[in-house]
Amino acid sequence: MTFQKLLLPLLAIFLLGTGWYFLSNSSGDLPQEETLSGKIESGEFKIFVNATGELQAKNSVKIKGPNGMRAVQIHRATINDMVKEGTVVKEGDYVATLDKTELSGKISQAQNELDKVETQLEQAKIDTAINLREIRNNLINLKFSIQEKKLQVEQSKYEPQMVIRQAEIDMEKTERDYNQLLQKLELTNTKALAQISEILATKKTI
Repeated sequence: MTFQKLLLPLLAIFLLGTGWYFLSNSSGDLPQEETLSGKIESGEFKIFVNATGELQAKNSVKIKGPNGMRAVQIHRATINDMVKEGTVVKEGDYVATLDKTELSGKISQAQNELDKVETQLEQAKIDTAINLREIRNNLINLKFSIQEKKLQVEQSKYEPQMVIRQAEIDMEKTERDYNQLLQKLELTNTKALAQISEILATKKTI
């Protein structure tokens, strides 16, 4: 019993000594590392990050197209030419050019309509001038006729009653024609003014 109690501690000491021996020999074969050192340099420390997404400017200015485009039924326009990206511009500098194809077509159509309205306006003025001049000439002629009829009535006062009455009827008829023609002059003038005003209103919408 005494020998067995001594065997176990001796065996443990032997194993520990053997392990220490091998460990000390294995570490002793390797050269010991010297203290690590490096040279410190000053410079720009760059960090690159790769990412997907959309960049937005911190400050930006929206450039809108002409305000009159919607008035002529143009809601979209193609950019025909634009300054290079990154170009620095100031107020009043050239930035871009819009495609003028659709706008040119609208302008040409509007010009044709304007020319048509101008022609109608001139024709209305000419027709009105001719009609009014004709009516005025007829009024002058009827005025002379009334004076002649009055003379006939005065000259027929010694004639039979039937002749006097006929002269009076002729004078009354001429006076009635004159008054009707005078009303026609006023109506023609009013109608012409309304027609011309309508044409001018149409012209303003073009």
